Amino acid sequence: MKIKTNYPDALSSPDYYDPIGAKQDNHSNENYLADLARVAGKDKFSYLDLGCAGGQSVVDLHSRGHIACGVEGSDLNIMLNHSLNHVDKNWKLYKDICLFKADITKPFLLSNGIDNIAHKFDIVTAWDVLEHPKEDNIPAVLENIKLHLSETGKFICLINTTPGHHHQCVKPFSWWDRIFREHNFVSIGWDFNTSPRHLSNPLGDEDFGFILQLK
Repeated sequence: MKIKTNYPDALSSPDYYDPIGAKQDNHSNENYLADLARVAGKDKFSYLDLGCAGGQSVVDLHSRGHIACGVEGSDLNIMLNHSLNHVDKNWKLYKDICLFKADITKPFLLSNGIDNIAHKFDIVTAWDVLEHPKEDNIPAVLENIKLHLSETGKFICLINTTPGHHHQCVKPFSWWDRIFREHNFVSIGWDFNTSPRHLSNPLGDEDFGFILQLK
């Protein structure tokens, strides 16, 4: 897989300059990988993780022969030189193989690198990511997801509502439900039992989740 973007760095995001999550979050587990296969409805599926940080779930699936990609816009130098939990190791080994740099609020294209056509993924995920861009940038993020989601694919996202410096779009469930519908996503309910960092229910008091498909 290859990425095409004019914006490898999310320069307008606080996460670029202070990547608290991206330099240490590097999670995966067997329960999560099995849950992805269940929701995808097949054992072999393609997977795109937005805001992937260390990208361990991407690396695990790539190593098992899946088409798997992770996209991250934070400062790679900080991720490499101030990392925890082997974030640096994954990026040194897998950059431009299955881990890619891009600002997800700007246009990007993941393809086979030959025909310049966006790969359509069975599963696209964004774990604790959508609350980070500014409100005005959310439509652009959703357009990137639509470009890369297959006709029957699932978009899985967990959204946190805790106020903070890095959270520039803290909105209630009703706001997210409306904006998804405005961009031709339909919610099919929350039927997901894990996350990259959780062996069981990932939803806390300040979180809500969506599984969405394109209309």
